[in-house]
Amino acid sequence: MVRWIWAAVLVSAFLGRGIAAEPVVAPARVTIEARDTPLRGALRLLQSQAGFSYSIESTVPNVPVSLSLRNVPADDVLHVLVRQAASSIPGLRVTRRDGSYVISVHQDRVGAEKIPVGPEPLGSPALTTAFTRKVSVGFHEEGLRQVLARIFSLVGAPYTVEPNVPNVPITVNVSAGTVWNLLMQVLEVAGGQAPLEFGQFGEIYVIGLRPAPIRVGAGTAKPEPADHVTLKLDGVPLTLAAEALFRGSGYEYTLMPERSDAKVSVNVRDVPLEVALGRLAQEAARSGVRLTWKRGAVGVTQPKHQ
Repeated sequence: MVRWIWAAVLVSAFLGRGIAAEPVVAPARVTIEARDTPLRGALRLLQSQAGFSYSIESTVPNVPVSLSLRNVPADDVLHVLVRQAASSIPGLRVTRRDGSYVISVHQDRVGAEKIPVGPEPLGSPALTTAFTRKVSVGFHEEGLRQVLARIFSLVGAPYTVEPNVPNVPITVNVSAGTVWNLLMQVLEVAGGQAPLEFGQFGEIYVIGLRPAPIRVGAGTAKPEPADHVTLKLDGVPLTLAAEALFRGSGYEYTLMPERSDAKVSVNVRDVPLEVALGRLAQEAARSGVRLTWKRGAVGVTQPKHQ
C-alpha cells in the first residue's frame, strides 16, 4: 500500500448530523523556483508574490528547501515548504493566528511526524479526464523521479518529490491502462523499496517519506493524532473519489449500486477523516447511491438523501 493514514476514527461523529457548507475564497496563485534555497529566503520569495503576513521563530534553523511549482495557491505552497523543512526540523508547524501565518517548532512535539498529507483526490474535471486517459507505457530500471516527471507531464498537474525521497529504480509496464493506474503501480513498486507516502496539499501532489513512529521515553509509543485530510473534488466519478479517500484508511467500503455514473463535488480542507467520509456519503446519496463502510467490527450505513 502506497499511502498510510494514521487515525483512530470515530465513525459516529457525524451520524444524523447535517454538515454546513464552507465558503470558498480564491487564494493568491504563485510560481516558485527554489533549489537548495534557505527556508527564510524561500518564504520571502513566496511572500513577495502572495503578499501575506507571516512570522518565523528566530530559533528555527534556516534549512535548505527545493521546490518548482507554477501557478498554484500560495497557501498550498507554504504548507508544502514547511512540511519539507520539517524533515530536518522535527515538530515544525505553520499555523494561522490573527490573519498571519506563524511558523514555529512545537516543543511538546519534538520528534513528531511531519505535517500529514491528505488523500489523493483527482481534483477537477480536467484532471479527472487526464488521469483516466488510457496509455501504454513501459519503464525499465528508470529512476523514480524521472518516471514521475513523465507521468505528471501527461496530466499537467503540479507535484513535488521531497528531497529525501530516494530515486529508486522502477520497472513497470502498462498496456491500455489509465494514467492514474500507472501512477499507482509506480508508487507501489517504489513503496516496496522505501516507505513512501502520497497525497495532496490543496492542488499540489506530494510524494514524500513516511515519518518514523513517534516514541516517548523508553520504548513507549505516543498516540498518534486523528487523521485530517484535504479533498478538492469537482465533478469526479464517485468510484474514483471513493477509491482515493478510502485507500490506506483501513476501511472496507461498498457502493450500492456498485457501478454508478454519479459525479461528486467535495471541497474540504484539513478536516477529520470522518467528516470527509460524511461529505462523500452525502454527495453519493444525492445521486441515489448508498455508501457504507466498516473498520473491524464497526460499521456505518449512511441513509439516502431525502
